[in-house]
Amino acid sequence: MGVLGTGTLQKTSGKLDRFAAVLAGLGRPVILVDTRRTGQGGRGSWGPLEFSTLLPERLGGAAGRYTYLHLPCLAPSHDLLTSAREATKLPALNNHSIERSVQTLMGGHQPLPAAWRHWRVFSLAYKQGLTHHAILAGRAVVEGAQARGGVAIFLCAEPHLSGFDRQPPQLQDEHYCHRYALATAVGRAIKQEYRWADIRCLHLTLDGQGAAAR
Repeated sequence: MGVLGTGTLQKTSGKLDRFAAVLAGLGRPVILVDTRRTGQGGRGSWGPLEFSTLLPERLGGAAGRYTYLHLPCLAPSHDLLTSAREATKLPALNNHSIERSVQTLMGGHQPLPAAWRHWRVFSLAYKQGLTHHAILAGRAVVEGAQARGGVAIFLCAEPHLSGFDRQPPQLQDEHYCHRYALATAVGRAIKQEYRWADIRCLHLTLDGQGAAAR
């Protein structure tokens, strides 16, 4: 499987052409899974028009091996997204308060409003809200792509941060995206069913060239 964000850390032009180049460079069938709640980016950009029409046009001969799906069941809930957006207006919490917020959430209670701006709290809430059927849907797409010798790519909006899991909390809080937690959850579900499976995740980016697998 793979993960990819439509955003970039550096301002760039011709992003749709770059997007097509990244997918074509994989050299295999691609199922692009839009995991955003509305299926659109800011101001209506990066939506079905781009992914179902304009992107296949740019893929040319490779378009026959490209499939686009929108699965909002894999997105964070509307309430979680709203809480996270509002939390960015509040001061960041210290490590002790973040830990207390995690424990509060694990206990079934709501944490401090500012806690939602922190990746540890957001990712926990996202995983708690990710239903069994949603994970099965994500798993089915990955297995379907694998059966064709291809790759399923979970798409969201935030730019790629290299080595996200190894980055300090401050950077994670600034650049987090639910697609990282989603890929982990789907990978674990596949591993539980097929213990022999070698699960790898391609971390794709529109910043520069190439991709990293882990």
